[in-house]
Amino acid sequence: MRWALVVVGTLGVLFGGCKKKKDACAKKCQRLLACYEETRGAVKDDKAAQRRCVRICNASSKSRYKKAVDSFGKLSCLEFMRRHRAEARFLMEARPPRAGASGPGQGQAAAIDPAEHPFPLLRARPPSDPKKRRGWLSPVQKDVDKVIITRPDQTIVLERTRPGVRVGDVGEWRLTKPTDALADRFAVRNLLNRLERMVIRERARDVSPGQFARHGLDDRRGIRCQVFIGDKVIADMIVGRAERPRKGKRPPRRSITTLIRKWGTSDVYRVTGSLTYIFKRSASGWRDASVVHVRREDMAGLSLTLSTGKLVLKRDPAETSPRRRFSNWEIVSSKPPLPSLDQSSITRLVSVLTRLRASSFVNTDKVEDTGLASPRATIEITDKDGKVTTLLVGRKDHKRRAAFAQLKGDKRVFLVRHPLDELPDQPISHFRDKKLLDARAGELTSLTVEKGGQRVRFERSGRVWKMVEPAGRTFDRNRLMGSVRMLEGRFSAYKFASKTDDATTGLSTPSGRIKVTVARAGKPERTVEVLIGRQGARGDVYVQVKGQPQVYLVRRWVLNRVFRGPEEWSRGTRRRGAR
Repeated sequence: MRWALVVVGTLGVLFGGCKKKKDACAKKCQRLLACYEETRGAVKDDKAAQRRCVRICNASSKSRYKKAVDSFGKLSCLEFMRRHRAEARFLMEARPPRAGASGPGQGQAAAIDPAEHPFPLLRARPPSDPKKRRGWLSPVQKDVDKVIITRPDQTIVLERTRPGVRVGDVGEWRLTKPTDALADRFAVRNLLNRLERMVIRERARDVSPGQFARHGLDDRRGIRCQVFIGDKVIADMIVGRAERPRKGKRPPRRSITTLIRKWGTSDVYRVTGSLTYIFKRSASGWRDASVVHVRREDMAGLSLTLSTGKLVLKRDPAETSPRRRFSNWEIVSSKPPLPSLDQSSITRLVSVLTRLRASSFVNTDKVEDTGLASPRATIEITDKDGKVTTLLVGRKDHKRRAAFAQLKGDKRVFLVRHPLDELPDQPISHFRDKKLLDARAGELTSLTVEKGGQRVRFERSGRVWKMVEPAGRTFDRNRLMGSVRMLEGRFSAYKFASKTDDATTGLSTPSGRIKVTVARAGKPERTVEVLIGRQGARGDVYVQVKGQPQVYLVRRWVLNRVFRGPEEWSRGTRRRGAR
């Protein structure tokens, strides 16, 4: 019995008598935690919040967080939360500040309470129910129909003319001031998204009215933004300059803030991220820069009238085959005549036209300065409904490396860059098929490559390819089959050579040859020989099909798929630049 009393007494001393008492700082933090829970709701982790508060309370720093904790004993709970709501929320919920980020707007300070948001109608949040959230549109995206941006040099007015029809669609907007034009919907959507997701980090109490001019917040130098829903102004602010930390060359994005001031008041707030790049956009930057509003799958006809001739094409928009859907163009007429059509060149041109955006707009009333009175090129696009869109390309501005262009029936004059600025000078033969070899799958019977004075020859027997010269050597069959597939489909040049003299091309004494034998059913066997010349200025190679006058330029990576020496056909060796 005596030993049992001794054991119980020892345990009582260990677990009871040696328990550390809470100091005054811990007690203050416990009361602060209870105050926060009572006024703002329960925190996620009480122990973590308690430890964070104790560390800041015992710290020797003079940060605003320690000042807030020290003032808690002098203020009542409600008064403390009214004055230091952002600091208390940081202590109880946010992560501790990063090293070196102690200044205002540089740490991980939490956003202010929603009740203190200066523009509550911009803070719409989607419903918590996933079913209701699926088709939910925020009031900013759905109802905002007018935005006025007043800058020191000009006033920009954007107005909605057609509402959106689906999620993410902001509808149709027009720029009504300083000029009347269709607005760029992507730029407007970016503006509305930025306003809707604007996170106000804190009230900038350190910015006094006397400092408004220095921060770009005064009425004369600041950029004013007014957001309307009908006749109601839901936001009216002055957007100042962005604040960046002084230390570090490339500060993290979250450390950048922008000062904004509520119009008509002295209330200044810090907003997460930078807003100045949006509101400093000029009036021309808000204009719709898209030129052709025709999708490539809806195109049914294309007519090119150039200084070198005319080419008229057509296609079937109902084509569903993935391989021929966009490469089913046919020649209706050509002057001078083309024996065949390069589908790749037409596909690239169609892609440029359907995605064409003006690099800039030109304000000029002198048509003779633009050359559009007698255009160098006329491009007519016909959609599946028979609607024709005509694009005129005028004089080339060499200084701006662009050409003047205009849609027929439209007063806008804009600049277009490569390749449309060079299209009027292209010969019609540029759209001729540039395939060096026309062979279908399974029609190749032999391949001979002569390079560096050495010769390699492959022959096909049934479905099996064998190396017959030099005899007895092994080769990489996967590499050979890749070359055969290249020859059967994509062995083509990318353009005709402008200079065809022997001094430039070196085709009089070629550095190598590629000979391919093609056996097509019902036709005699034929051999195609490709001569390999010198390297061009851009790393391409001059080539010529023996017996034809045309000289081509071939990409080096295309040529290296076939033009290999005996050692390069072996397994484990790969020429640099080959793919």
